[in-house]
Amino acid sequence: MTKEILEKACELDAKIEYYKDVLKALDSCYENFIRFSDFKESMDISKTICLSNEQELETYIREYFVRKLEMLEQEFIELN
Repeated sequence: MTKEILEKACELDAKIEYYKDVLKALDSCYENFIRFSDFKESMDISKTICLSNEQELETYIREYFVRKLEMLEQEFIELN
């Protein structure tokens, strides 16, 4: 294994762990929120969406992270 392959493997491993953590958080028993930040002068006029109230969005987000994780895991396997 070359140094470059080892570095790539470490990079992929870190990304894989990140996506696993995101999916674990999505599957937790707690509410998941997305916050859209907006500020007008000194006022915070942000909006928050609770994913449990937006099932289609939650499904889309989950599928996105599952696909990204699958792609990274496949890329990791192909390094060998």
